[in-house]
Amino acid sequence: RTQETRHPWDYLYTRLRSTGGTVIATLQTLSDANPADTWTRASFDLTAYKGQAIQVYFLATNDESKPTSFFLDDASLIVCR
Repeated sequence: RTQETRHPWDYLYTRLRSTGGTVIATLQTLSDANPADTWTRASFDLTAYKGQAIQVYFLATNDESKPTSFFLDDASLIVCR
């Protein structure tokens, strides 16, 4: 949901980082320009990082004037050996 009328200003990033906090990759970037009030399904192949300790994290940024709400639901990680 967004109150923005001009786009894009607000973002949601799906990222990977090392255990030390260094960003390894940005897997997905969504913004207030994406269709409002819709769910976006995403999946990512992380086999390139096999054997590494990584963190999957989500970062939302907003400007001060007109907020955007990003919602995350049903996140899961499937590990195959």
